[in-house]
Amino acid sequence: MISMIRIPFLIALLLLTSHVAMATDYNINTGSIAINTPGPHKITGDGSVTNNTILVESSVTATITLVDVNINTNGCAFDMTGATVTLLLQGDNVLQTTDNDFAGLQAPIGSTLTINNAVGYDGTLTVSGGLYGAAIGGGANQAAGAITIEGGTINATSAVYGAAIGGGNNGN
Repeated sequence: MISMIRIPFLIALLLLTSHVAMATDYNINTGSIAINTPGPHKITGDGSVTNNTILVESSVTATITLVDVNINTNGCAFDMTGATVTLLLQGDNVLQTTDNDFAGLQAPIGSTLTINNAVGYDGTLTVSGGLYGAAIGGGANQAAGAITIEGGTINATSAVYGAAIGGGNNGN
């Protein structure tokens, strides 16, 4: 027989453990996404092009898995300014901006980005920056944050004045 003291403890324990490993799932094709919690988060697309965007709010530390996401937008496709993100790749993912001042995956100084394959998958990330922005890193006049690539196939191209991976025009 369980004592009356143990019942509230067991209920509290069940509530806490039920939230620990649950991922928040998003579909990029249904709308833009703003992440303001640690996660884990899983963003899925169907491979078709969308102009919806991903924003990880400043000071958030999050693990995000991209699955067949394909963004081509005027503005920043994936903005993690001031955030710490572990980005896991599954399938073929594309982040492109047509705006001259942005990186495709904006991770400027003050941001920390680590890219790797999702466990058990080989992922690809193709990123294009605008005219003055890097593909991955800083936008126009911005230095890059800390960027580490541990796995995955990365195809990064800047338009002209930014780095493929690093700072935007006039940024380090």
